[in-house]
Amino acid sequence: MAVYTVKRHFTLSFKHVRLSFGEEARNKLVSGMKVLAEVTSKTYGPGGRNVALEYENGDPKITKDGVTVAKSIFFRDREQELGAKLLKRIAHSTNSFSGDGTTLSTFFASTLISKSVDAISN
Repeated sequence: MAVYTVKRHFTLSFKHVRLSFGEEARNKLVSGMKVLAEVTSKTYGPGGRNVALEYENGDPKITKDGVTVAKSIFFRDREQELGAKLLKRIAHSTNSFSGDGTTLSTFFASTLISKSVDAISN
């Protein structure tokens, strides 16, 4: 995996852009998506499970909402976090457009992207 750091000069500060290429970067991106989709898929449908979320500065929250669960997941690895952010955007736009179906859209997007990456790598 090749990792490059690009520095661009703007008027007041420097901005660092990290570029990753190759199969390893794609696999990390997909692994972040799969973890997020797996956790949010537990809340799908009427037989879905409740998820307990622990916050640093308050009481735990028990929810069955896919968007709330997706918003609370963070990764230390940047590539995995990028994959999770893509699915979070999909869940948020589904929630703002229709108000429901966020878990299903997250699961569909994760499956579609992982199958696409498999097709590219073969």
